[in-house]
Amino acid sequence: MTPSILALILTISIVGPLLFNNYPNGYADNGDFWRVIYQNGLYPSLKDNSDTYKFVVQHYNIMQYYNEHPTIIHSSQNLFVQIAIWINKIFYSKTIFDIRFMGLVYFIPFCGAIYFLTEALTLGKKNFTNYGISILIVFVFADSSFTLYMNSLFAEAGGYILLIIAVAMLLLYSRQRYQKRWPLLLIYFICTILFVFNKQQNAPLALSLVFISVSILLTQRLKNHRIYIISGILTILTMGVITFLLIPKEFNDINMYQSFSNGVVLYTDSDPSKQIEKEGINGQFGLTRGSAYNPKNYADINPPAEYTQQHLTKKIKTTWLIKYYLKHLNQFNRLLDLAAQDLMITQPQAVGDYTRQSGAKPYAQIKFFTGFSTLMKAIFPQKFTFLILLTFTLAFINSVAMYDDFKNKNSQNPGTIRWFMIMGLMSMAIGIPIISVIGDGDADLAKHLFYAPVAINLILVIMIADILNHQLWHFNQQREENYV
Repeated sequence: MTPSILALILTISIVGPLLFNNYPNGYADNGDFWRVIYQNGLYPSLKDNSDTYKFVVQHYNIMQYYNEHPTIIHSSQNLFVQIAIWINKIFYSKTIFDIRFMGLVYFIPFCGAIYFLTEALTLGKKNFTNYGISILIVFVFADSSFTLYMNSLFAEAGGYILLIIAVAMLLLYSRQRYQKRWPLLLIYFICTILFVFNKQQNAPLALSLVFISVSILLTQRLKNHRIYIISGILTILTMGVITFLLIPKEFNDINMYQSFSNGVVLYTDSDPSKQIEKEGINGQFGLTRGSAYNPKNYADINPPAEYTQQHLTKKIKTTWLIKYYLKHLNQFNRLLDLAAQDLMITQPQAVGDYTRQSGAKPYAQIKFFTGFSTLMKAIFPQKFTFLILLTFTLAFINSVAMYDDFKNKNSQNPGTIRWFMIMGLMSMAIGIPIISVIGDGDADLAKHLFYAPVAINLILVIMIADILNHQLWHFNQQREENYV
């Protein structure tokens, strides 16, 4: 049994029963599912409407006639949802959709992601160290705080899997695991493009993925192949722009309002009304402090009202927020430290993980196989400056292997590609908190930070695996017995 097969078996044994039992575990609707279900031809039953936040809804109705709901969210998530509905209709029902088919559509490629990531970091070699690495990979990435997203209609599940596959493909390419390497690059570019298009907040992450992809171009010696790599890089960048432009105006208004109410006027020691008046905003909007765009109770100022839109949301743009925080750096640093405190909270705290039929209490959360996320939440430093320090440290450590590539003329430059990959992933870990704070304040902050801990976890596993295999400082030239 190779380490990769061991990781695959462990993943199936741990995650499978969680997702596919009679009362499947997942994440309950936090109020955002309507953006996905209606445009994909699904709708909840009346009896399940009260389960929002409290319980996982296992069954949705499938629309039988004309779907009058327009496409609100343009996302690669719709592809996964449509595949799940199609399989559901073939094997289960044409009128009722079971959430477990959503889990199945994610679970199959997730198993492939675990297999290929293990293959990239162990090269199929059977020894005690590599078996330990395979167990580490399962411990980190099969953590229930991540896998429960598969039995939900959150976009995070697809993005999580696509990012792992993309990293695994690039590692396999640079470490010459397979003789035919062009399929690895093809899958890499497909996954990165779908990842950027998976969620609107991923649009800025296209820059990080372009940075990582540049390493392929720099290490490619065949000039006739460079045109394809350049095309892939430009496609990633273009998809980032398209994803950003497709954000609906309503969602942009919501984000800008909450960035103001849960950021600009919330974390300040002085009178927020006086501060915002200096920036051209009526001081009465200081009353929005800590409020949501869709408040559960009565609001002092109604967010969707025409007056609020005319005098607040139309005036607040991303450039306005950046200028404001540049003038109030202490406030911005306070928000970033708040984001750092939430960085490793990968299990949403506001929703339940059980179905009502399971007999669990409302909002009950699963503890099974959450050891890694619990550990990281406890030990990871809760200061944003730590991420900056970590970036410089990793840049220095990995530059040694990159220099070794140059010195020894390593054919595929695995050290160079690893340097670009880790720096690109660290740019995500640093950039996502900044983007989240500017784009939405502290509203639903832990969920908005999701891909930051994923990026850190990937770096952690890659570094540990390379240290254990004595590849931190240099990579030995791969021998032909590594090829399959």
